[in-house]
Amino acid sequence: VLWSRLRGWRSFRRAPGFGEVRWANAWSADLKDVDVVTVYGRPGDSFMQLAAKKMDEELPPHAAVVSHFFDVPGWERRLVQDVEGLKLYDFRRGRDKPSE
Repeated sequence: VLWSRLRGWRSFRRAPGFGEVRWANAWSADLKDVDVVTVYGRPGDSFMQLAAKKMDEELPPHAAVVSHFFDVPGWERRLVQDVEGLKLYDFRRGRDKPSE
């Protein structure tokens, strides 16, 4: 985590005003003003379903979600690209209901 923060700080220092990286608890983070969310999911439990529900409720319509290796349940119409397991979802493609 420390290394990623250092690299992020260096990147934003070179291009000030172009972004912000937030590290936060997934369940308490406020997503209403977020443009991009990166999700590192896991199989075998309901994490991705719960994350999909939270993002559906809180993300603005222009947001994008990047999921690493795991599908976001119920978001098939939002999937824009899948490159070697890196999945890009675009909220402008409509709001699907997450799987129960």
